[in-house]
Amino acid sequence: MDNKSRVLIVANNREDAELLSVYLTAGGFDPLGASSVDEALRLATEKNPEVVLLDVMMPDLDGYQVTRQLKASPETQHIPVVLVTSLDSGDFRAKGMDAGADELLSKPVNRAELIARVRALQRTKQLQEELQNRKEIAERLVRSNREAAPREPKILIVEDDPTFALQLVSFLRSSGFRTAVANTGAAAKDSVAEDFPDLVLLDLMLPDCDG
Repeated sequence: MDNKSRVLIVANNREDAELLSVYLTAGGFDPLGASSVDEALRLATEKNPEVVLLDVMMPDLDGYQVTRQLKASPETQHIPVVLVTSLDSGDFRAKGMDAGADELLSKPVNRAELIARVRALQRTKQLQEELQNRKEIAERLVRSNREAAPREPKILIVEDDPTFALQLVSFLRSSGFRTAVANTGAAAKDSVAEDFPDLVLLDLMLPDCDG
């Protein structure tokens, strides 16, 4: 398994940790255990897990405090955190959300619910990372072309996700680029033939073909 399936389990109870590990392994994930806050913070920074499952009751700091530390660090703030506890009250949920937790689970943890929540958070994290990568690529393009371009170059964005497309359009236009958007491979071919863009930003996965 690669780091795209790694889940960090932070628990002070060995039986709880082992049960969560069994559930995650059966669901296709790679569980990684930590029994202390210091170890959890170190592993979160070094291993960049897809999700952190964090017990509210820890011997040194509680889960709320640990969540705040994770969300305050630039190296770990993007990692989704799921707080796990035997408490089941509005106060627990309010505290968890206020601390920055992305999800909350009550013990005993239901296996199907656990896997569904972790998979949803994994997809969210991967989409955020993809968006950040695209933003960095766009910024490099702007920097490399700003001095060399004698006119406003036109960039064709081939992207079927309207949210990503709008964000790229907004960023590029604010930096002096003209833009056009195509949401399928066929539309992209037509746009290239008609408008002769200077550059094409091409999504690998499109509804009618791949990149």
